[in-house]
Amino acid sequence: SGGGGRPEDEVTTMSLSEYFYEYLRNKYMLHPTVLLVAHGLLSAMEKHRGANSVVMLVSRVLSGEMDEATWRYTMHWRRLLKGLPLDSTRDFSIFVAILYPAARKEELQDLCLSYATHTTEPASASSALEFLVGRLLAKQEPRLRKWLKILKWKDTQHRNSFRRTEFLEIGSKLFPNIKRELVAEEYTLAAQRYGGERVPLEALAYVACCLDAMSIEVPPTEGGVEGTPRLKENPPEYSLQSAVRLI
Repeated sequence: SGGGGRPEDEVTTMSLSEYFYEYLRNKYMLHPTVLLVAHGLLSAMEKHRGANSVVMLVSRVLSGEMDEATWRYTMHWRRLLKGLPLDSTRDFSIFVAILYPAARKEELQDLCLSYATHTTEPASASSALEFLVGRLLAKQEPRLRKWLKILKWKDTQHRNSFRRTEFLEIGSKLFPNIKRELVAEEYTLAAQRYGGERVPLEALAYVACCLDAMSIEVPPTEGGVEGTPRLKENPPEYSLQSAVRLI
């Protein structure tokens, strides 16, 4: 998204409950039918949440067990996948190199190896999402781990939470190309779940993941036509150490 604004795909900032309702309303139109189908789907997700990590995520967010920012972060993955083919393990390696531009080569290789051994199906966007959501739920997803570390380093009083002004100060330094109003909006959305004057550190780590992912774009293809995306030879460095220095 240019100019530090919001991504063009509004679904990356829509709450899951809104997305869920709008999808059913557009599909079934009649309010009683929407409610009936919604009840059936929620019951089914609760029953089968252990069978699939994406179902688990949706179920936990809709039930209030997890923060909405968790869902919105995964929608940035889907936004990227709209512009990328994913039909092989090589395609997956290209996807994660774009998704995690500052990750070490060894970390990306480990991620690709884990994906190859995790899925029994042919490589696809759905299997990639299932794999990464599983890592996210286990708190082993690279970007979430990075932001948990950064925010813990910033939490000098060991409160395990931040006030609005504290998080906006962090956001203005770490996300200079994102409008302050958008950072404030993300904090407000997270705060709605908790009330009070502080939001837990982990919840804000998911928010930071969303803000971080907003700047990721699919590179241009070779020759300006459809094909394999061309990666920069030396992507911008954005390590934990450089982030903490900014703070």
